[in-house]
Amino acid sequence: MGKTTQELLNSYARFFETLSPEGLQGLEELVEKDVVFQDPFNDVKGIAAFGHIFQDMFKKTEGARFRVTDIAVVDSPTSPPSGLIRWKFVFRLKGRENEMPWEIEGSSYVRFSAEGKVAEHKDYWDPALALYEKLPVLGFLLKKLRKAFRA
Repeated sequence: MGKTTQELLNSYARFFETLSPEGLQGLEELVEKDVVFQDPFNDVKGIAAFGHIFQDMFKKTEGARFRVTDIAVVDSPTSPPSGLIRWKFVFRLKGRENEMPWEIEGSSYVRFSAEGKVAEHKDYWDPALALYEKLPVLGFLLKKLRKAFRA
């Protein structure tokens, strides 16, 4: 493999912090051809499907950027090299550039192959808090539910 897990995570995190539509071509250097990606809306396998998710993101948003806030190595002697990346994703929806930017906080579990490429990338974030609560009617109902279940 050559690089430490920390170096692999740092490199992958830098890729996302500088991600652009043109930069998607660099995916082949970082991820396996049969990479698995999951988030609250997607569950895909393969580099083409993985890249399509980010192409679609750039089509639907303006000023989309990730800011990495923490990186943690999760190595153990019995599992492949892996780690967690905490991030904030800031964007504006296309056609609504005058609105305040949206901000989503989440984390990604990243597992590397023996070759040092990403074999699995799973995003964890709360779509209800990040998106649904900002919608007029649905947001009102979700805020009421959250308040009702609060300890």
